[in-house]
Amino acid sequence: MSSALRQYSVLAILLVAAFLVQAGNTVYLFQILRHGKDLPADPFTLVTGTRTIANGPLRGDQILAIDGRPFSAGIQFHNAVLARRPGETIRLTLSEPDGSAIEREVPVASQTADLASPSALAVMLARNLVIPFVSLVLGFAVAIIRPRDRMAWIVLLLMIGFTETMRTA
Repeated sequence: MSSALRQYSVLAILLVAAFLVQAGNTVYLFQILRHGKDLPADPFTLVTGTRTIANGPLRGDQILAIDGRPFSAGIQFHNAVLARRPGETIRLTLSEPDGSAIEREVPVASQTADLASPSALAVMLARNLVIPFVSLVLGFAVAIIRPRDRMAWIVLLLMIGFTETMRTA
């Protein structure tokens, strides 16, 4: 297999994979826009790789247990939210920064709770739809034009990474 054919094959595989991931995220985005009031949203975020709450009134507290089960991973919290409907609560056992343990009932909001204003909707569409698609098109255009240039591949990988960074920011 020639070098150019191999490079274009890798490029085609990356192109299909990246656009399938982005298509799935776009479908989910439109589900939020159409049925967001029925979809649960995380009431707060966790500091990556820890059990510490990153924002909101419980900021700085650490999760010890969710619904009476010891907390071991962030996905456990996400699954607990997905098992609820907006308006229901999650029972958390927390360790406050001073070391005391407390129990709290945390309400689960809907996905549309943060989309009350047109500007919030515009930011969400830009972050989750426009910027990722523009980044992917730009990255793949550079790599298709110059498939033998290592810097073009670096630009492509940076643009793919940028789409994920925008979505999680």
